Amino acid sequence: MKLLSWIFAILGLLFMLAGCINYLAGDWLFHVSHTISYFQVAISLLLVSIFFTLIGKKE
Repeated sequence: MKLLSWIFAILGLLFMLAGCINYLAGDWLFHVSHTISYFQVAISLLLVSIFFTLIGKKE
């Protein structure tokens, strides 16, 4: 569970970084017109990471 938690946390941070880059560079870099999409995915991945961390502590 700890490994899954780290994987989802790193993916979440990568999506946050991609969202920041897309916001600064504009739509031409990743061709995504809604920057908020990156942050919605990042928040979901970070919540899954927290869930796996809490489940891992119970075991």
